[in-house]
Amino acid sequence: MLRLLAGQMAELMEDGPPDEVRDRLFPPAYDDAIKQAEFRRLMATDLEERKKADLQTMRATLERSPVDLEPEHAAAWLSSLQDMRLTIGTLLGIDHDGWESEDIDDPQFAVLHYLGFVQDSIVGALG
Repeated sequence: MLRLLAGQMAELMEDGPPDEVRDRLFPPAYDDAIKQAEFRRLMATDLEERKKADLQTMRATLERSPVDLEPEHAAAWLSSLQDMRLTIGTLLGIDHDGWESEDIDDPQFAVLHYLGFVQDSIVGALG
């Protein structure tokens, strides 16, 4: 599942995510419109390239057998997992905290829980 999701996320980043996903993945740094426009002009490409590089690190790790996550790749994994969760959550219309405790009978929500579990496992292994 992680290979599939990482591949889909890489395609989404290459094709350009929908606006609502882009807004979640790249939230504004400034409330001021002029400052925000300048920030985007200066940083947007770097931020996108960082996310793509993190995904590439994750995908390369997943191609190994057995998958062995090295500590120096953990940050890339955590970033990519968070981006996947933000993307899926946005596409599902999650817009509030506490959704995890709601009784939702939809397998896509199970994917969000699984990605959260993987994130938590990585953080726990690093601690």
